[in-house]
Amino acid sequence: MSEENKTDEEIVREIKMFGCTIEQLNEGANLTIAIGGPDQANGMLTMSILSDAQEVLKNDPETARQFINRAKYLISEKWMK
Repeated sequence: MSEENKTDEEIVREIKMFGCTIEQLNEGANLTIAIGGPDQANGMLTMSILSDAQEVLKNDPETARQFINRAKYLISEKWMK
């Protein structure tokens, strides 16, 4: 579903969950494919996001939670399909 077809509540929910919209998350994932093959790029991106989560976990647990949700989304959408 594109952003223009979403309700405001859906967009707010995504931003609370991920810190961005699904479309923005997918855009970032698509940009990393230039690094290597899709699996390698998505693996690198996911590891990077999890490293970011570790880095902010102590001082900003809400942001860490959003980073972890981003990584889980990428695993489910990019690796498990």
